[in-house]
Amino acid sequence: MNYEVYVGNKRLYGVSSVDFSNERDVSVCEGLGQGKFTVPGSAGIESWNIKCELTEEKQNYNGGEWTKASRIIRGFKNMLALKEPTRLSIRTDSGRSSQMVILKGMDCTEQFAGVYEVALKFLEYQKVESLSEDVPPVTRPGKVPEFQETVSFPSVSTQSSVHVQSPKAKRSTNKKNNANATYASIQMQLERVKKKIQEFQNNPLKFDILHGNPINKEEYQELLNLKKDLEDRLDRLKDKS
Repeated sequence: MNYEVYVGNKRLYGVSSVDFSNERDVSVCEGLGQGKFTVPGSAGIESWNIKCELTEEKQNYNGGEWTKASRIIRGFKNMLALKEPTRLSIRTDSGRSSQMVILKGMDCTEQFAGVYEVALKFLEYQKVESLSEDVPPVTRPGKVPEFQETVSFPSVSTQSSVHVQSPKAKRSTNKKNNANATYASIQMQLERVKKKIQEFQNNPLKFDILHGNPINKEEYQELLNLKKDLEDRLDRLKDKS
């Protein structure tokens, strides 16, 4: 079978095999008087095992597309150090697939001088996001008692006054504090997204600095959309305040 494999924007030559696997946990339980039954868990993370042969001397691979083995291996070492996802694209005689992945590991064996057998393992990349939503107010039954803003207590010599905050004023203060906390939380998220965009633009594996174009356009556009959404939320909070 013919394999056409891209890691990021680099084509991998000398590919001899591509193995795909996916599984999930399934618990086997036993019900009283019912026998055994299965309880399936959540879908597992997809994984790919790719084997290829890389060379130090130029070979006629992929119509002239060839890179030194040492340079490719160094690039995979950098991927392991950066801990950033990349796009894995695979095309075979039976179809094609494209997925954001994390490089889990690499095994490299020098078969003889200048020829390396390289085994790569990729895992499906799943982004974790924290969602922050405002809690809607709950209407309580009954009528809220009304209080005077100032209650006076007369004494023999002087008349002192004690300020008591009404429930309405207290709710207004709490609402303002919650709005300030939400604003600060969105600001922190926006700063993290801006930092990720800057790291993306500084990563030569993901951004073509010479032409100013992203290599992984979908991931880059996703970051830009998230940045715009957070900025819009901040603007809406400013208008309400």
